[in-house]
Amino acid sequence: MRCQLPAAVADYAEYNLLERVADPDAQVLLDTSDPYAYRDQFTMPKLIMASPGDQFFLPDAMRFYIDDIPGETLVRYVPNTGHGLVPEGEELLDTIKPLV
Repeated sequence: MRCQLPAAVADYAEYNLLERVADPDAQVLLDTSDPYAYRDQFTMPKLIMASPGDQFFLPDAMRFYIDDIPGETLVRYVPNTGHGLVPEGEELLDTIKPLV
C-alpha cells in the first residue's frame, strides 16, 4: 500500500512544487522565507501552536524539528481545529496572555 499525500496539498503536487524543493532556486527561497532556516537566531522563549486536525501536517510532525530549536520552546496543541488554529472562544488568548 502506498502512502497518499493529504488532500490539502493536492494543488502543490499538481504543480510539482514538492519535487521543486530540491531545485537550487527553491533553496534560495527557503533560506529566506522558512523560519527553520533562522532557528539559530531564536534567542527568546518560543510558543509553537499546532492542531491535531491540521490538513497539511501530521500531529507528530514536530518530532522532526523540535530538538533543533534552541532554548525554551513551549508546545500547545489546540484540539478541534484545522491548519488555521481557529479555536472557539477565548482559548487562543488564554494560551498567549501569560507569555506577554
